[in-house]
Amino acid sequence: MTKFVEISLPGPDYIAGPRYFPSNVISGYNAPYHEYTAESWVVYMKQQVEQFAGADVMTAYSAINSGTPKERVWFGYVYRGGHANPGDFKPAKDVKDAHAYNVEH
Repeated sequence: MTKFVEISLPGPDYIAGPRYFPSNVISGYNAPYHEYTAESWVVYMKQQVEQFAGADVMTAYSAINSGTPKERVWFGYVYRGGHANPGDFKPAKDVKDAHAYNVEH
């Protein structure tokens, strides 16, 4: 069974830094903000990780999308590249609700 160990991010506005994004992305997800809460989006993302035996890290957060219209959307990514620590993340504009987990298979 997959185990998720939460990474203590420095703040709720942190996303994966260059060690993981974009070169180690296995898969990315998004959904309208009104369809999830922060907690339910994390649950959804943990379910997605189960598809990838090589997954090492998972992130889940909301942000203002770069397209049009400018609205808040949920984003989630599954990464390879080994387990992460808080220093592997960086603050990002318009991000909130950020969570990150190391994945143990």
